[in-house]
Amino acid sequence: MIGSYLLRQQRRRQIFVDHRFAARQPTLAGDHRDAAAAVAGLLTHLHDKYPFTQFHISHQVYMGVWDALLNEDCHLAIGAAGNESLENSIKVLPLGKIEWVFAIAPTHPLAAAADPLNETQLRPYAAINVEDTARHLAKRTAWLLSGQQEIKVPDLRTKLECHLRGLGIGFLPRRLCQTYLESGELVAKQLKYPRQSSPLSLAWSDARGGEAVRTLINLFQTRDPLIAGLIGALD
Repeated sequence: MIGSYLLRQQRRRQIFVDHRFAARQPTLAGDHRDAAAAVAGLLTHLHDKYPFTQFHISHQVYMGVWDALLNEDCHLAIGAAGNESLENSIKVLPLGKIEWVFAIAPTHPLAAAADPLNETQLRPYAAINVEDTARHLAKRTAWLLSGQQEIKVPDLRTKLECHLRGLGIGFLPRRLCQTYLESGELVAKQLKYPRQSSPLSLAWSDARGGEAVRTLINLFQTRDPLIAGLIGALD
């Protein structure tokens, strides 16, 4: 995991925000509209507090989050991969982890196979992956076996829909797919080599930014209800 949003303060200030979360990118708290509502609520708060600052949001994935922070003069990343900084000048605050579930459609040929599934059984079916948006850093592939076909999609919502239709296989954040597992629209399978949980962090540069950035950092340090929807997919 994961998706993401880039919140840019014009007037020489930029803030990057990531949901993968995005964990579940499109769905941090159960539905795409929930994530959108969380971002809108945060923007409303920031606009009320800093009415003369313009904010802009854009989308990044995986190493694209760190890329935006390190190479594109962004000030703050929500959902940066890992709990360690990639640069000494960047500070991090652990936010939680994404728990991954190997989930497939009940009509998929692997649904009836005995657990745990091995790589020989998995390889014939396409892996559905969200494409990394990094431009300067090396791109990362979430999960792909040697010789396996890959289908790249722009976000976790599209990935989820591909899983629901039985188009391919792969891992989904548990909080993204839990309701579909409970309804039987998806089936969880055990793998011989499961995917480990992914830690995500808040990351920022003290050398860049200003009062609005410090306000955002404080919201996350105090776990303010305003940011609950932005980290709702994390365990």
